[in-house]
Amino acid sequence: VSGFFAPKAVNYLGLKRSLILGAITYLLFVVSVVINVTSIFILASVLIGIGASFLWVSSGKIITDISIKTSGKNLGIQLSSVLVGSLIGITAGGLFLKSVSINNLYIFFSLAVFVGVMFLFFIKVREGQIKNSAFKFSFIFKKKIILTFPVIFASYFLSAQTLSSMSEMILSKFGISSVGIFSAMLFASIVIGALTIGRLSDIYSKKVVLYGLMILGVIGSLIFISSSLFLLVILGSILLGIYLSGTYPVILSLLKNKLNETEYIYGIGAFYIYSNTGTVTALLSA
Repeated sequence: VSGFFAPKAVNYLGLKRSLILGAITYLLFVVSVVINVTSIFILASVLIGIGASFLWVSSGKIITDISIKTSGKNLGIQLSSVLVGSLIGITAGGLFLKSVSINNLYIFFSLAVFVGVMFLFFIKVREGQIKNSAFKFSFIFKKKIILTFPVIFASYFLSAQTLSSMSEMILSKFGISSVGIFSAMLFASIVIGALTIGRLSDIYSKKVVLYGLMILGVIGSLIFISSSLFLLVILGSILLGIYLSGTYPVILSLLKNKLNETEYIYGIGAFYIYSNTGTVTALLSA
């Protein structure tokens, strides 16, 4: 929902302030876990949803603004950094829980997020001269933007379906010992895909790369769902991971080439709306 008004808010607040404000909501969420009060946790959950849209819209605009011919590569680096950070957090959390309480663990996480927020105050941002156009909900239906909806929706729908059903499917087919292997393969393919696909879109036609991603997504889905062979299911999960990770840098850099400054920031907001629509739809239908 916040994706509808985030672009306008980012226009009004500026890129750097929006980035910092969005990051602060992540800090508040982690702190709410430490406080352990249900009402505060629910409020923090709402705020982080709003803050995430501010953070992703502003960071996407900042990265593409400083990228002349490398927007795909740089957006891929952003996405892969998020994924690697998530893996480190999950792994470190699992290790630390053996020796510290979960409350102390989240205190540590709060400090880590606080340090990250402080770094944002020192970044230099080129605040573009974006036209202060009237806010319209219809921006997500603009022709140049709505054409990306099927790819974005399908990418995040398939990935959410895969992640939500993967453990159960793998357990029933191959046993509990195989869950770690499949998870590692999916994660590795997402990181590699984010780094390589974005770069390929800077070198070759972005439309061609996007069509290639769509083909990989369809093939990966069919293999993952229908195959009972261990190696083929791994291949399917790898192709789905590449499809998911490649969508973000390719589509945002493609929109950058097709939209003007005012339209582009709304295009990023539309991406946020489309992707989350796909994820929520998948989780509701799982």
